[in-house]
Amino acid sequence: MSTTTLARPAVRRRTPTARTVRHLLTMLLYLAVWFWGIAVVVLTLAILLVDRFGEITTSVVQFARQGGIWFPFSLTVILATTYLPTHVAAGMTRRAFATAALVASGVTAAVYAGVLTLLIQLERVVFERAGWPHTLSDIGLSATSSGTAVDLSRLFVDYLLMFGSGAVSGLLVGIVYYRAGGWWGTLALPLTIGPLFVVTALLASDAGPFDLAWVIERFGPGGDDVLARVLLGALVIAAQAAAFHRIARRAALNPVTT
Repeated sequence: MSTTTLARPAVRRRTPTARTVRHLLTMLLYLAVWFWGIAVVVLTLAILLVDRFGEITTSVVQFARQGGIWFPFSLTVILATTYLPTHVAAGMTRRAFATAALVASGVTAAVYAGVLTLLIQLERVVFERAGWPHTLSDIGLSATSSGTAVDLSRLFVDYLLMFGSGAVSGLLVGIVYYRAGGWWGTLALPLTIGPLFVVTALLASDAGPFDLAWVIERFGPGGDDVLARVLLGALVIAAQAAAFHRIARRAALNPVTT
């Protein structure tokens, strides 16, 4: 009597980077649900209060952009300063952490951009039915000079670059503080958080003293300058990401004090 041995099905194991991406996204997207849930309530109340005690002349939801920049920024600062030791102690590499943090930040930025773009459109429908004007004053890429016409793809890209730069800036600020300490981390802020304001100036239709229109004119002469703005903004974010990845891969773990 012969026996047969059944072959075990191959088990696909996730790489350390993939496992870390999944873990970070679970945390970041969970917090995103809370953030946007609270934001919707606050924005709805703001619209009702402005209508009750004043006059609605522009979009209210558009101002959630600032929260979409700085909330992920604060989360990624915490991520860069606290997660690395735990990650390495679990037997995974700094490279896996750096790559996963950047991927998770990019996905989170895309989710935030998609949600805010959708909310802007929902607000437009509500405003049109209520007879209120719906203009955008906080957008550079997508609005006309009057702010009344919006290209949704440009609106999404505008938010994506802003939120992406905010999240990556948080990683860079956090890892520099972690590796270099408080004094050097603070002195390095113009280099770590400064690129976020450069991206803001590149995307804004009017950034005041920080307007980089001369750069746009040089690299995107004539016609529509949106492509030049997007490419330069993406280049700045790529430089931020490369700097974070390099520093994180070489960061020595700080001793744990009790």
